[in-house]
Formats: sequence, C-alpha cells, structure tokens
Amino acid sequence: MVTIGPLTLFVCHFKSAYPDAVKAWTTRRLEALATRRLIERRFQDPAQSLWLILGDLNEPDHPATGHQRAIQPLETGFAIDLMQRIPEKERWTYYDPHSGLYHCPDALLASPALAERWPNAEPFVVRMGLGKETSRFHGPRLGGVGAHRPHASDHAAVAVDFRGL
Repeated sequence: MVTIGPLTLFVCHFKSAYPDAVKAWTTRRLEALATRRLIERRFQDPAQSLWLILGDLNEPDHPATGHQRAIQPLETGFAIDLMQRIPEKERWTYYDPHSGLYHCPDALLASPALAERWPNAEPFVVRMGLGKETSRFHGPRLGGVGAHRPHASDHAAVAVDFRGL
C-alpha cells in the first residue's frame, strides 16, 4: 500500500493458477478478501474514497474450478474494473506460449469515486518489452528483446493517467 497525494494504491501480485488451479483459486480468493479488508479498514467509506488496486491478480479468463472468479469480492459492487474501458480485442497483457492464448491477468480496480471522477481515464498497455513471440503486437520493441527471451517481462505494463489528481 502506498499513498500518493489523495490516491492510495494497493499493489498486488496474487497466486498464479500454476501448478494446481484449484488450490490457487483458494489462495487468490483469500488474497482478494484480505485486500478488500485492508481497504475497508483504511477508509470509513471505501466507495467515496480514492484508491486503486493494481497488479497481476492472476485471474484466469475462465476459472478451471467451476467457481466464480476468485477475485469476485473485489469486483462485484466494490470496485470498477478500468481495464473494461479498453476495447476487448486490445485487452490483453500476457501471452501464454504453451497454449498460444492471450490473457489479461493484470488489473486496475478503481474505487467507485475514482472511476466516477475520471470517467474517461482509459488504461493503456505498453507491450514493447514483450518477447517477439507475441505476434499480435506489431509495434517497436525494446532493444535486445528476443523471440521468447530475453524480454523485459512476460507481462505488458499497464498505466492510466489521472490528470489533476
């Protein structure tokens, strides 16, 4: 957790689905509940406060467990998913070379007050550090980026601009 002016960031990296998707779902659910509890303890009225949950929440597009999304306590009626402001076709931050699928495990979950105050704040994805195997991306790459490795990260960076915060 870090506070910058009036905005409090909750920077998270939740458990990946590997190697056991069912056990990982339970861990991610507990991480989501703990994150929500931290926010509820920090703010008397979380919906009216300025906060942002960001990071790799490792939520699969389709949970293998048959359950609801593990991060659902952060989504439904609590936060606004700013990544939904990106067109679906462009809403990917990770390429899985084993399955050939593109995913968006990275999140920007804003408090309702933050999302309402900046209704046009659209996240942007910076993919220039991804390996060249991510064939959907045709833009420039950072120097030295290879087919799979080296790369800056296996996830693209995500940013959003809240001017005048």
